[in-house]
Amino acid sequence: SHSNFGSSDHPSAVKMRRTLALLREQAPWLEVDGEMHGDVALDGKARAAVMPNTTLAGDATLNRVVNVAGGGILAPGNSGGTIATGNLTLGNGAWYYWEHDTGPATSDLIAVTGDLTFGTTFNLELSNYAGVPLVYQEYDLFTYTGSLSALPTWNITAGKGANVEFIRRFQADYEG
Repeated sequence: SHSNFGSSDHPSAVKMRRTLALLREQAPWLEVDGEMHGDVALDGKARAAVMPNTTLAGDATLNRVVNVAGGGILAPGNSGGTIATGNLTLGNGAWYYWEHDTGPATSDLIAVTGDLTFGTTFNLELSNYAGVPLVYQEYDLFTYTGSLSALPTWNITAGKGANVEFIRRFQADYEG
C-alpha cells in the first residue's frame, strides 16, 4: 500500500480505507487493520510501533499472489530476512529495500513460489546492514519456481551503510 493507516491520500490508499470500512460493517468477525506498507504488514513489531492499537498480532506470511504497485515497497525487515510469496508482480517503479548482512545466507531474499513479473523499471535500495564488506559472492535477491518476465531497467541507490563502492561491486556482479 502507499499508506500506513491513513498516512497517504493516494487513490489506492483511499480505496483500501473504503474497503476496510465495508469489511468492518459487513464482516466484523474478520481480523483486519487496513492499509499498510508491506514491511509493516509482515513485521509484528514494526506494525505495533506504527499502529499501537493494531488488532493483528505477530508476523505475517504471504503465500498468495502479491502485487507491489509502482512506488510500493517490498522489504523483508531489519537485517537479513526472507519473504515467501506466491506469484509476485512488481509494478513500474516498485522498490525493493535489500539488506546485505554477513553473507549470502544471511542477506535478504524474496522466495517466490510461482511467477516473478517485473514492470519496465525497478528500484533497488542496497543497505549494508552488518557493515561487512560486500565480497564477490553470488547473492540471490529473488528465487522463483515459475516463469520470469523480461528483466527491468534497474535504478540502484545506496541505503544504510552502503557506499559508492558497495553499489559498484553489486552492479559489476549483476552486469557481469
